[in-house]
Amino acid sequence: MPVRSDLERFCDCMEYRSSDRRPNHELGVWPQTAERWRVEAPEAVAGWTWNWFEGEDALGLDRREYIPIHYGFLPPFEYELGPDTQDRPAPVAGSPGQSRLVHAGRNPIVGLARRMPGAL
Repeated sequence: MPVRSDLERFCDCMEYRSSDRRPNHELGVWPQTAERWRVEAPEAVAGWTWNWFEGEDALGLDRREYIPIHYGFLPPFEYELGPDTQDRPAPVAGSPGQSRLVHAGRNPIVGLARRMPGAL
């Protein structure tokens, strides 16, 4: 079997396929462990980047990348405090067709309501 790239090896693992080896991923070391290694064997760790998420060649760690994910609304809502309407929060205009519900004195992220004619 030919030598696989880090991505191919990862995909093989996720799809339960055979590969040349399984991915080798580590999160890192505790700060006190890193300090101890620097004191006990400075020549062994001199060239380390200590960024194990992107791989550490001296340890044979596979590289991996992380993509930041935005879980909010696009375009984002502008937060405005709406007046209380009986026992429920009043809608405040957001993007077309949607409203951000904001209740006085509470967490401003309460929920979304679909604005329908005559619903509120």
